[in-house]
Amino acid sequence: MMTSAAPAPLRAPMPKQYRSTVGQRAALRVRLDQMKRFGRAGLKSALRPPPGVPGRKGGAPPDNQSELGRVNSLSSLCRHYRRIFERRKGRFVESLRGWTLFLTWPPYLVKRAATIFIGTARSSVAESRALSLPPLSKILTLYINLDKRQDRREQVERELKLAGIESSRRFAGITNSLGILGCTQSHLEVLGEISRLGNALTIICEDDVEFLASSLEIENLIHEFVLAPQLDVLCLSYRLRAPRIVVSKRLAIANSIQTTACYVVKEGALKGLIRSFRESEEMLLRGADPRKAALDIHWKKLQTTELLFCIPRKPVARQRPSFSDITGSVKDYGSS
Repeated sequence: MMTSAAPAPLRAPMPKQYRSTVGQRAALRVRLDQMKRFGRAGLKSALRPPPGVPGRKGGAPPDNQSELGRVNSLSSLCRHYRRIFERRKGRFVESLRGWTLFLTWPPYLVKRAATIFIGTARSSVAESRALSLPPLSKILTLYINLDKRQDRREQVERELKLAGIESSRRFAGITNSLGILGCTQSHLEVLGEISRLGNALTIICEDDVEFLASSLEIENLIHEFVLAPQLDVLCLSYRLRAPRIVVSKRLAIANSIQTTACYVVKEGALKGLIRSFRESEEMLLRGADPRKAALDIHWKKLQTTELLFCIPRKPVARQRPSFSDITGSVKDYGSS
C-alpha cells in the first residue's frame, strides 16, 4: 500500500511590516549592479531612492506632505536666486567704487607719467640683463601660516616648491578673535622682520596661495618688476574690479587692487606699507567696519597717492578656494 508523502510544512507568511523592506533591498541590489556596470550614471541611479518609498523622489508622497514639499522647493529656489542677486550686487558695487577711485588717480599719474612709461620702456630693453638678477629660487619668501592650519602649511610648501621657490620661511600667524585683525598684525610683523633684515626684494605669501604659471614665467615677471625702479609693489595674486593701465609687456598698474595672498615688495616700499597696515590695525581696534578698514582695502589709499602697485597682465597666482579662518566660511576669491 502506497503511503502519501508527508505534506510540506506550511511557511509562515512574512509579517507585513517587513515585506517592503525586503523589496527595497532587492531593488537596491539591482541599482548597485547598475552602478558597477554603468559607472557614474549607475551611481546616480543607485543613490536615487527606490520607487514606493513614501516622501522620497520616485515614490508617491503622502497627500499631507506634498504641499509642504512644494513650499520647501519654492523657498530653496528663492534663496538660490537671492544669493545670485547679492553676489552680482556686490560685484557691481565693487566695480563702481573701483571706477570712482580710478577717477581720482590722474593727478598722481600726471606727476609720475614720465617715469611710469619711459622707465618701463627702458626696463623692457634691459631684459637681457635679467640674467644678472637673483633667480627666483634665491629670493627670500616669507609665508604666513596659523599653527592650527597644518593642512595649509603642507599645501603652501608644496606650491612654493613647484613654483621653484626654495628660500622660503614660515611665519607663525597671529591668532585673534577678529580674524582680519590677526591677519593685519601678522603682515605687520612680517614687514617689520623684512625691514630689520634689510632685504632689497622679498616675496610675502599667505598659506592659501596657488600658483597658475610656471617658475620661469614668474621669474621673468619679477625680473621685469625689479628692472622698473618706478614700481614699488607687485601683487602676483590679486582681485581687481576696476580699470588698469598697461605699462609694459607683462605688467599693468592699478589703484584698486585687493588681497594680500602673494605680493613682492621692494625695500623702498616698506615704510609706506607699514604705515598703511598700522592705520588699518588701529581702525580695526577701534571697531571700524572691516569692509573699510581691512588691510587690503585701506591700502588702496596708498596705491592712489604714494606707491605704484602693479599686477601681471596674465594671472600667475590666486587664493585657493578653501575654508577661511578670517570669515569662518569657505571662500573663493577667483584669480583676478
